[in-house]
Amino acid sequence: MGEEFEGTGMRSQRLIALFGLGVVVFTYPLLSLFSSAEVVLGLPVFYAYLFGVWAGLIGLAAWVIEGRRPRLPAEAERAETDRAEAGGAP
Repeated sequence: MGEEFEGTGMRSQRLIALFGLGVVVFTYPLLSLFSSAEVVLGLPVFYAYLFGVWAGLIGLAAWVIEGRRPRLPAEAERAETDRAEAGGAP
């Protein structure tokens, strides 16, 4: 059971850090920097910032969650066998 869930501690730590980053980028002092009448790509700067940061956080969360997962022992053995048959390095 320990081998199957190896690396989940690091994933949890990264998600907690990502949550902390989300809290920081959506707090008032930082949001107030973007509350101007200027327009970027047809959107007010404030909305462009909100949606850009929001999309970035979702992308980072997906990357952390779906990132490199440890292989199961059977998959690792199969990959090693395939490499040996192909004449590749281990």
